[in-house]
Amino acid sequence: MAEVRKNEISLEAFFYLSGDYMFVLNKEGVIMKMNQPFKQLLGIEDEQEHQINFYDLVYFEDVRYIIITLGNCIKEGYNEK
Repeated sequence: MAEVRKNEISLEAFFYLSGDYMFVLNKEGVIMKMNQPFKQLLGIEDEQEHQINFYDLVYFEDVRYIIITLGNCIKEGYNEK
């Protein structure tokens, strides 16, 4: 159990310290969590974080391919938490 917690802490640190744009979506495409560089790119405050749907940020012709790719990830077990 301690190893799992250690991995969670490492993942959180990577998520929040990375200069890359990172975010976590729910199955409907609502952004559940994003790091500071992504917030700055979008120009949003912390309280606005859960009001953004990822698919609204994507060119409409690409949404279909993204949904297919995400669906494949979920089928293969990449949807933990």
